Amino acid sequence: DKVTTWLNNILVPSEIVEVNQSSENDKDTVWPDNSLLTSDIFEMDQSSRNVILSKEILDTMSFEYISGNVSDENINTTVMNVTTVTTTDHINLNDTTLQSVHSTPAKRSILGSDPEYKEETQIVNGGRKRGKINKRKEKQLERNRIKSEWSFTIDNACNHTKEEKKYNVCNKFDLLEEDIMSIRKLLSIIDLKVDQDKFILTMMVIQSPKRTDRRKKDRKERNTIIYYMPKKSGERIRVCVSAFSNITSFTKRRLTILANKFKEGNPSPKEIRGGARVNAQSQEVTESIMKFIQKFKNKKSHYARNDTGRSYLHPELSVKKMWEYWRNKRSNNGKSISSFGKFYNIFVNNLNLSFGHPKQDVCSFCTELNTKIKVEADEELKTTMKNNLIIHKENSKVFSRMLSTVEPGCINVCFDMIQNQPIPKLSVTDTFYSRQVWLYNLTFVVTSAENQSVESCYLYTWLETDSGRGPNEVCSAIFDFLERLENRLKNMTEPPTTLNLYSAQNKNQFVIALLLYYINCTETVFTKINHIFPVRGHSYMPPDQVFGRIEKCLRKKENIISPTEYYNVFKNFAQVYIVNRDFYIYDFKTLLKNIIKPNQFKTTEQKVFSYSKGSKTLGISQTYDGTPIQISILKRNVNLTVLNNKEKLPKLNHVKPLKQKDVQNLMRFFNVPDDAKEFYHDIFQPNELSTNENEETNEEGN
Repeated sequence: DKVTTWLNNILVPSEIVEVNQSSENDKDTVWPDNSLLTSDIFEMDQSSRNVILSKEILDTMSFEYISGNVSDENINTTVMNVTTVTTTDHINLNDTTLQSVHSTPAKRSILGSDPEYKEETQIVNGGRKRGKINKRKEKQLERNRIKSEWSFTIDNACNHTKEEKKYNVCNKFDLLEEDIMSIRKLLSIIDLKVDQDKFILTMMVIQSPKRTDRRKKDRKERNTIIYYMPKKSGERIRVCVSAFSNITSFTKRRLTILANKFKEGNPSPKEIRGGARVNAQSQEVTESIMKFIQKFKNKKSHYARNDTGRSYLHPELSVKKMWEYWRNKRSNNGKSISSFGKFYNIFVNNLNLSFGHPKQDVCSFCTELNTKIKVEADEELKTTMKNNLIIHKENSKVFSRMLSTVEPGCINVCFDMIQNQPIPKLSVTDTFYSRQVWLYNLTFVVTSAENQSVESCYLYTWLETDSGRGPNEVCSAIFDFLERLENRLKNMTEPPTTLNLYSAQNKNQFVIALLLYYINCTETVFTKINHIFPVRGHSYMPPDQVFGRIEKCLRKKENIISPTEYYNVFKNFAQVYIVNRDFYIYDFKTLLKNIIKPNQFKTTEQKVFSYSKGSKTLGISQTYDGTPIQISILKRNVNLTVLNNKEKLPKLNHVKPLKQKDVQNLMRFFNVPDDAKEFYHDIFQPNELSTNENEETNEEGN
């Protein structure tokens, strides 16, 4: 009602007629790319969607007006600037015609303007139901299959006898049993009817009758068919239709139809049995649906290591919403529509598409810059911001390329802290309102390996009852991993001399000093270590893939009471190292504080830290390919060898009293298993941390 009233007040009838006629002149008009906006489909109620205007242009502008993308004072100007687009190709967003469609900022189009969705939609045989078994088709194949073993004698092939051989054209007695069995064997391995027909046509000669003087004028023209059976020697033996039919198990009717089709100019038989009846109108609707779906851009999933063939549309879309929009467009143009069932079947059986999930943990810089670009009026400043955004995204791709490239003499290792896991994990409602004990995980992946096998993944884990999540725990895990990696590489004839470490976190002075100590004060095969960091907000790395597979298994577990249950899942994807059993936590923090200078540079601005054997300075670079600047981070008259005297830290409970109370409340919902009794006993041990230590402990997620 709002749209109709507005149109009556703003547009005079002559203007509406003129616009309608311009649209009517082009029967193949395709609505502009900006007409299929997010706001068009998702922000309208059903009554607004059913508003039927005369033609596409007014319909497009009505969608914009309803969604609020075009203000009242600018709507008249906007309608007058509309230009129809008459191409069936994907819309080019750089076209000046489309840039003038809106005089006010509009939301990005799902069809093509979202840079995340840039892949073309392709037709796929079988659609996305690839694993589904078609029992009806299997039965059809079984009926088509010709058996190689069957009871048959040459005498029963037809009524012709050996004595009448010179008076007829059937020379079946010249065929040997092995010749017939050879033909049957060839037919038995052909499952498809079409392929069987093609094979049989090679043994038939189809021609017009030679004698035509007795043919009636209104009689249909007949065919003369000559049948041959091949021998193993290559000779062709002519037989009658009865013998040919009995040997091949092809009925006479099937042979006649096959010959007639071949004579009509269809040399390659096609399967026309079954399926829905096809007519011109139904075919036009099907093609319209296919073209409509193909207009949507999609993207591949970056979580899978191999290309599954599946592509993903915008998460706010659905098959129902796509069908409604297609139906409204067709109805407004006076064209026939289809049911939702037909639209859904075409979507599933012809396209390997699904719908993505809303983005999470996206880059704050990209989001902030995109927001400013939308509202910026100064074109020069807007261009500068767009260029900065492009440079930012290109820099993020450089990190991914470096991570996937393994240079000779180098080994690439990626590590990151994965999500904390709660214990106990229960399905009761009280769990949502209660604090649980954390299980921490630091995962290392040797990306130089051909695949992410268990041997190339190292997972270090400890409980909140064992220790916290600070520099001591991280440095201890890194140091233990480097020693294990060292032992693994020493067995190689030509071990790599450069270690490239990739991580999204741990850009702090303690890790810097630890790596400087490791390369200078230990017997290592490495002469250089590069610690490389991604662009903030674009830090998807191999450890995230490992955690994705772990999380997929954990989601299937309703309750997890014991840490051992987590360890058993972890072992399927990585080598698991448990604190105080496989590695120990040392007091690196106290020693390193005494030998490190206060920060001489901003660590957040650096992309690469370089460590060289024999050099006690740190190389820093703000770009991935820049020359490192050497900086001294050690105090005067100190020696890194003080870390040789590092002390092992005792087991220390970090669970706070309030969390202890919540866990005690949850324990009434389960029985503690034998392998977890020590863990639950440790939870309620006195928390001996001082107030200052509690403040320094990283309690993210609590």
